[in-house]
Amino acid sequence: MENPEGVSVLAAGRYLSLVRQGRWEYARRVNCTGAVVIIATTDDDRIILVEQFRTPLGKPVIELP
Repeated sequence: MENPEGVSVLAAGRYLSLVRQGRWEYARRVNCTGAVVIIATTDDDRIILVEQFRTPLGKPVIELP
């Protein structure tokens, strides 16, 4: 995975790399081949979403919890 400007890899392993970007430090998956998500719903079958700031993207995203 290529690093954008201002991002430094502190350590890298087989599954995760530890990254610093400005004041933030976070773990990043190295070889992600898939994911699993559980869809949370309300009693009236509405899907629950959350908004979170994601430092690697530099902006908030809307996602499943």
